Amino acid sequence: MKAGKAKIRSKKYQEAKAPIDAAKKYEIEEAIGLVKKTSYTSFDGNIEVHIRILGKSGKPEQVRGLLQYPHATGEKIKAVILTDKIIEEILKTGKATADIYLTTPALMSKVAKLAKILGPKGKMPNPKAGTITADPEKTMKNMSAGQVEYKTDDTGNIHQVIGKVSGKIEDLEENYKRLISVLPIDKIVSISLCATMGPAVKVSNK
Repeated sequence: MKAGKAKIRSKKYQEAKAPIDAAKKYEIEEAIGLVKKTSYTSFDGNIEVHIRILGKSGKPEQVRGLLQYPHATGEKIKAVILTDKIIEEILKTGKATADIYLTTPALMSKVAKLAKILGPKGKMPNPKAGTITADPEKTMKNMSAGQVEYKTDDTGNIHQVIGKVSGKIEDLEENYKRLISVLPIDKIVSISLCATMGPAVKVSNK
């Protein structure tokens, strides 16, 4: 069996990474400043936060929900309210192109047919995430106003955009703290920030 080749980073990436102490966990304000400083794309990239959450057994912890950031992140989310027609279309094509699907409790018996399509993509409506609701139109409106879904993947990692590189440090910090406030802090094992294509900066969770 051949060993996998290490990813070769560009010269720009290596130069951007130079000011970062890989062994240090930075306080959030300093971490955001470093991420902004080390962003090297020609466009206004995102600032992303990556959080690993594990249970007491060391296994990935499943966490999911909706939250409203205090400041706009610049990220556009496509949400769709499931109807009989949309359910049939997804069943026929096997395609689920929206980021989030909303439904009502009354329609769940029909939505259950989509489990094999939406489930593996992490898009199946879920009451804990607030995507099964008696008023999906209201939830859709909230999402248009900046409400987003957060969830762990199969390895216990949450990936969220908290704003743009051009954003104010204080706004980015408030968005970060809003995200942390809804997570089980005692189960967070690692946090890092990075700009689009940029190097990661470790963040202290104390």
